Amino acid sequence: MNCSKEFPSITITTGTGCVVHVDEANNTAVNGVTYENNTATKPTDVTITLNGTNVHSEVTGGLLTCGTSAGTKTNGTFVGKVTVKATNAAKEQIDLTVMNP
Repeated sequence: MNCSKEFPSITITTGTGCVVHVDEANNTAVNGVTYENNTATKPTDVTITLNGTNVHSEVTGGLLTCGTSAGTKTNGTFVGKVTVKATNAAKEQIDLTVMNP
């Protein structure tokens, strides 16, 4: 999990009062994020697949509002897929690829 300096954490609040806080400092063992260059489209884009485990979070709100007791959780997951596209200053889509470091 990579958070930026501007956004070092994520806080999710539900309408029922459940709050889940995930921060970068406690999430060094998250796995399951893959990046795939999609060259079949022009301009090219990137697909990010999330199937992460070992997500550390702090839950407040309790069993009735969150479905789990309040406290530190270390076995969270996140699942999803997103396509990322790049645009230039004129808001036209341009090629985007992920490069190995």
